[in-house]
Amino acid sequence: MPNVLFEALCAALDHFEAGFVAVLRDGKILHANRTAREMMSDGWPIQSNNGYLQACGKKATTVLLDSLKRVSEISERSVPEDTCLDICLANAASPKGVAIATMRLLADAKLKPPPVGLFVTSIRRRSDCAFPAIAECFALTPAETRTLHHFVEGGTVAEAAHALAVSENTIKTHLQNIFAKTRSSRQAQLIKLVNDLRPPLRLMPRASAPGDNEEIRVSTRSCRSHPVAVRL
Repeated sequence: MPNVLFEALCAALDHFEAGFVAVLRDGKILHANRTAREMMSDGWPIQSNNGYLQACGKKATTVLLDSLKRVSEISERSVPEDTCLDICLANAASPKGVAIATMRLLADAKLKPPPVGLFVTSIRRRSDCAFPAIAECFALTPAETRTLHHFVEGGTVAEAAHALAVSENTIKTHLQNIFAKTRSSRQAQLIKLVNDLRPPLRLMPRASAPGDNEEIRVSTRSCRSHPVAVRL
């Protein structure tokens, strides 16, 4: 039964859009989900060298390994569940995209020393699997659902009208109905509502994510406090 449970948990992790790596503080990889394995295979924004985690370039790897040690040290002085550490692997100026890693000590793993959970996220399209349920929850028509999908993916009124082969006035009417049914007053509020309801599942099949590693910034945060920058 334990082996069956382990395989089930690994399979579940493989469906998450974020990369997940369970790693020791020295960088030794214990487990990586499918997204993380694809990232390491692509060489961005994380890599594997003989079973040890690396980033792209010497500077990035130094920051990554220092951060793994730092989150362990911070957790030794505070409640592990209250501490996490963020690394900006690639910023908005990067031609390949943005990537962020969030680290948290997996204290409940009951291992000595406890591993660190590394969650790597980048800008990518999320699975559309929740849209039918969202439409049903708010009684959206098929036309309203298609309109909502275009706006959640960053489309404009003109782009949605062109893609759906309708007039811009029709799109605006659909939006007014969507606002009323979801009790939203602004487009930003509507998009946040939908994204809060969408599960963090990967798009299947998915092309390799773009990325880069030009700038690294580190910050630590308590989940009950504001981010605090850490100078290296």
